[in-house]
Amino acid sequence: MNKETTRIVSAMIVAALLIMPLTVYARVVPQPHGIQGIVYMSDGVTEAPAGTSFSVNDTTNGFFIEGTTGAGPHNGWYSVSIDGEDGDTVILRAWNETHYGERTVILTGGDMRGIAILLNKTLGPEPPVTVFDTGAPDNPYPTIAGTHNGTLKPNVTIKVTSLFTYPCAGTGGHTEYARIWNSTSNATAKWEGYKEDWHNLSFSEPFTLVANETYNYTIITGSYPQIHHTKALQTANGWINCTEFTDANGKLKDWVPAIRLFVYYNK
Repeated sequence: MNKETTRIVSAMIVAALLIMPLTVYARVVPQPHGIQGIVYMSDGVTEAPAGTSFSVNDTTNGFFIEGTTGAGPHNGWYSVSIDGEDGDTVILRAWNETHYGERTVILTGGDMRGIAILLNKTLGPEPPVTVFDTGAPDNPYPTIAGTHNGTLKPNVTIKVTSLFTYPCAGTGGHTEYARIWNSTSNATAKWEGYKEDWHNLSFSEPFTLVANETYNYTIITGSYPQIHHTKALQTANGWINCTEFTDANGKLKDWVPAIRLFVYYNK
């Protein structure tokens, strides 16, 4: 093999080594769905000021993110990436001190552009964005349905209408019954079956979790919900603790349910 042939073969080997990692990398990295648009004032023409709050909630898998507008060429511009699948239901919300707006979309392939949100609904004295969210655990397995009893203590005041249960992938994990109470408050919610938006359980009446007060909870789950395998969990807005978890087989464990308590204005 002469020097020229050796040089060509070496170059081909180097090129192959450079291409192989890129090919493998492309196979394992998920392709997020992008959602972009502009938040408008109630007239539908005037853009909301930069710094207007918004949130994006994939109600199918529990993905949730908050942000503020102005990250692009327009004051009302917002842009996020969602880890979801085609067909997921996504609720977009935006708000200021006096008004809010929301819009529901279905994820489709590729980026979704031009998704406008109008601030055309009157808002109460507190924004609908503060949530009590355990988030999804890094590893939800093993998982099993059962009855969770424990306490939660928020560090901020949170208005609540609904409870979201993080399901294990490909399952119908949900909450069948929930009760949250203390000496001054008592809220209950019952599941209505696998209907539209069945991951979100509605309480019979809106209620408020007051900052630094302790509340008891009973949550009965069904199918395969995600679970935090710990007795106590600190969230961004407070603590949730397990007093007792009795699984569907009657065994006792110290596990915390993976849930979110929040305001859902469509309810």
